[in-house]
This record gives sequence, C-alpha cells and structure tokens, in this order.
Amino acid sequence: AVCRLVIIDISEHTRETAEIAELLRVAETTRHALQKTLEDERRTEAALAESEAILQSFFHSPGAMRGIVELVDGDIRHLTDNAVTAGFFGMKAEAMRGRRAGELGVPRTIIDLWTAHYEASRRTQKPVQFEYEHEAGWLFASVSCLPGAPGTEARFTYEARDITARKKAEAARKKAEAERNRLQDVLHRSLNEIYLFDPDSLRFKYVNTGALKNLGHPLETMRGLTPVDIKPDYTRPEFERLLAPLRTGVSEVLCFETCHRRADDSRYPVEVHLQLIRQPEGDVFLAVILDITERKRTGHALQSSEHRLRLATEAARLGVWDRDVVGNQLVWDERMYELYGVPAGACGGVAEAWEKAVHPDDFARVSQEGRDALAGRKDFHTQFRVVWPDGQIRFMEAHAIVLRGPDGAAQRMIGINRDITERIQAEKTSAEQAQQVRDLLESTAEAIYGLDLEGRCTFANPACVEMLGYGAADELIGRNMHGLIHHHRSDGSAYPADECPIYQAFRGGHGTHIVDEVFWRADGSSFPAEYWSHPIRRDGEICGSVVAFLDITERKQAQQEIERSRRFLDSLINASPIIVFVKDREGRHLLINDQYEKVVGKTREQVIGRTDD
Repeated sequence: AVCRLVIIDISEHTRETAEIAELLRVAETTRHALQKTLEDERRTEAALAESEAILQSFFHSPGAMRGIVELVDGDIRHLTDNAVTAGFFGMKAEAMRGRRAGELGVPRTIIDLWTAHYEASRRTQKPVQFEYEHEAGWLFASVSCLPGAPGTEARFTYEARDITARKKAEAARKKAEAERNRLQDVLHRSLNEIYLFDPDSLRFKYVNTGALKNLGHPLETMRGLTPVDIKPDYTRPEFERLLAPLRTGVSEVLCFETCHRRADDSRYPVEVHLQLIRQPEGDVFLAVILDITERKRTGHALQSSEHRLRLATEAARLGVWDRDVVGNQLVWDERMYELYGVPAGACGGVAEAWEKAVHPDDFARVSQEGRDALAGRKDFHTQFRVVWPDGQIRFMEAHAIVLRGPDGAAQRMIGINRDITERIQAEKTSAEQAQQVRDLLESTAEAIYGLDLEGRCTFANPACVEMLGYGAADELIGRNMHGLIHHHRSDGSAYPADECPIYQAFRGGHGTHIVDEVFWRADGSSFPAEYWSHPIRRDGEICGSVVAFLDITERKQAQQEIERSRRFLDSLINASPIIVFVKDREGRHLLINDQYEKVVGKTREQVIGRTDD
C-alpha cells in the first residue's frame, strides 16, 4: 500500500477570509456608529425642540418686552422682538424686524441711554440693569451682550418691564409717610390735649405740647401722673368704672365733658374723647381733650363742630365748598384751592376760579347737574375734569346736598370734592393690560383656553378654536372641556375626569405637563397633543387654570419614521449569513446578530454585556 501525503497551500484563502472578516467588522462598526448617530440625533432633536419650546414660551410670555438688537451707526437695530415690544410701539413684531429705534420714534436721549448700557455690557461681558422714566411711565431694563465669533458685530438681548405702577406706589408710600410724619407733628403741636396712658397703671405714656401748655406741668411730672390726677371730678374707682365699656368692647369711643385741674390748681372745662387702641405690642388708651372754655362761655357749639369737620375732611383729603344760593356767593376751604391747583384767595374770586378750572368739555354738563340739584330734580353726584394752571388734568368727584327754606326754595348748597385721578388712571391701566392680554391670546399660534373650578371653559383663543375644529369661541365658553375634548384616551377607553392631569392644576395647585395623550375635535377625530396646565390665582386663592396645548401629529410621524428605519437596519444585520458582533473597548459584547447565535450557540441574553472570557 502506498500512502500519499497531499499538502495544499491555503494561505491565500486564509488571507482573503481575514480580509472579509475585517471588512465585516468595519461595516458592523460603521453600522453601529450610524445607529448611535441616529439615536443621538433623535435625542438632540428632541432636546432642541424642548429647549426651543421653552425659549419661545419664555420669549413670548406676557409681562415683559424682550428681543435681540445690534448697534449700527449710533442707533439700535431691532433683529427680533416679542409681541409685548411690538405692542409698546403699536405695531406687529414682523414689521419691527430690521427697523432702527430712531425710525420707531424713540427720542435721541433714550437711544443714547440704551446704547451706553449696551456698551457697558459689551465691555464687562456681564448683564447691565437700569431703569428710567419715559413719556408714558417708567421702565426697568436688563441688557446683555451675546457671545459671538471674533470679528463679528456684537448682538445684545434686552428685557424691559413696565414699573410705572411700582414707581407710583413708591411715590404714594413716600407721600403717605410724609403725611404720617406731618400728622404726628400736627398732633404733637396741636393745642388740643392728646394723651396716651397705660391700661393697667393708668400712667401717662405720651403727652403732647398742647396738654403741657394747658396744664402747666413739665413733661417729667406728667409721666408720673394719671388721668385721675388731673380730673378732680373722678376718683380712681369711678374712673375705672368709666373705662369698663371700652375694656369689655361694649363701646368703641367714650365722649364726655368734665374739667381739668392745672398745676396752679385752677380748673377749666374740657370735652374728652377716649378710646382703647388694641395693638400687638400692647393696648393703650388714647385721650383727645378739647378745651371748651370758649364754648361754655359763648354757647357757640357750631365752632366746635366745624373744627371736627375740618379734621375729618383733612384726614380724608376732601375739599369742602359752600354756595350761598340767595346771595350768589361761593366759599372754598383751603383743600379746595389745593385740589384746583390755584393759590388761596385767587384773583377774581372762587366762582371765577371754578369756571376757569373745569374742563371746557365738562363745564356745560356739570353746570346743568348743579341746576337740576337746586331744582330738586336729582341729587348732585358727578365726576368731571379740572385743568390746572400748568396744564395738568386732574379728575374730580363731587357730592353736595341742598338746604332749603320753609317754602322749599334752595338757600345753600354744601358739597365736597375729591381728587380721583389715581383711581381713574389705575382703571385705565387695568383696562389696557386686559386688552394686551386679549391681543396676545388672539395673536399667538399656541392654543390656549381657561377653566373655572368646575372645569368649564372661561375663554379660548382663536388658535384653540381652530385646532379643535370649532367655528367660534362661543361654542366652547361655558362647556365642560374634559367632556368635550378629553373624554377618551388614544386607545378608545373612557378617560374619567377625576384622573385628568389638567384638573390637578386647580385641585392640587400644581402645574402639569403631558406629552402622550390625545384631544378630540368637534368632528369626532382626535390628534396627539402635548399640553401644559397651570393654576390661576386671584388674591392668593386658586380660581381656575389655564391650559396651553400643541398638535404634535407631525412630531409623532417623524418619530415613527425613525423607528421604522431602525427596524430596517436591524433586519439587514440579522439577515446577514456571516457572524456579526460589536464590542466596546473593554471587550464586552454590545450587539450580535442571529447568525452569531446559530454558530456560537449562545443567546443574546448570554452574550450581551459580557466578554469572551
């Protein structure tokens, strides 16, 4: 027998197999990289979309003017602005794009002011905040230089808020503080006696100058005395019984007449007004004492009543006028001159000053209302405008009564005036702000509607009406929105109202954001929706919620297309007749195909995440 040894050179074949394996490895690595890139791009697109939505929501949110500008030839060019800015200039945001501040009618001084702050932000690379007064009020602004490539023109963001109301409130507070200080000074300087004394010991804690002057005691002596020491008509037990109604709350104020004893033991009649002031830091009795010596001597009670009336009108900032119908004379108190912006004793007399001050468009009406009141046809209660000598227009409210003689004929007309300019301006500002909100709701592309605490629609903007397939907002107002557009889930199952996240906004006081539910149109069709629901608070109490939503049909379709592409790539890999696998740097398997399972004899669960060891 002959044994033959056959040797075949397979090196070439081995080399080709290795090259093929290398190509497959590269292909698999490329496929994995592409897949990861697609996944990263999908996540990036989602993150960008979310960031864009957040930025757009913030950018276009009401309450502040926002935009991006650049500095050009000593002016400010608007690149993009939100609707609040556009409304400030009385135009649409699209019409402002590319326009310069000078073209928009902004005064040169204001342009220079903003430019200086923009330049400061560019130098420091930090936000710059400032506030200033303009024709219509006050603005608070914050500007910031945007980072850019070297050599490019700098761009800036701005945000501006109307702080007119705050400034007015600050001015009003300062004015009130000044008035309070003035009142304290008046009380201290008052010739009436004013006392504060302790509820337990009855010792005086405060005595004004008028009391010291009337009694003739030095302040050090008064601090050791009580009301009983200066009221000889009362003993301590009797005075305690007098105070009892105030201590128990039966009476708020006690008013009585007695006499005071001076340091020289002389006495004089007084009228006492006594009140218990309850304060967190401790109760105190307030006594206001009137020396009624002159009243007792002359019996002119009218003088005292007029004095109290003057105190009341000054506290309420009311002007008092008295018209003698028979003698055709008009008399003003000092406050009336202040209200009309003219000096006391104006040349020409009070009647002429009134005729000159009343706005020409209101004069005929107010004069007729006065004649009607004198004739008994109606009460005198009216509002009109007053033009001050400097041109300032103030709004006035007036009330008056007519005193008649035995025959019913009018003899006197006594009235008061009150300046209501701030109230009128506040009402106007409130109306303008409400209109701005309505304009924003009508112009935004985002669908928005409001709910009361019963889930009924309180408003719906045009985008909401159109997106839900209705003809007008009236078809939604007053209807239960859950039962109308949110009654079933995407799988057709019923959606109970008590499980609806939208209701959580006003039931739990928390905002919600949902991305995987559907809304139903008027024609019965549905669409995937992303929505936000936030509570509405009024005076600290939740009174409903506002809901904003988007139709995300196109977004869902794009996601489905990406998923189909992923499944197609997986099918290609699994259909390959060769082994395909992918490892990370540490040798752990990240992916294997069906052929790998067949040849190697291990399942994906046994291989993925493990090394060959």
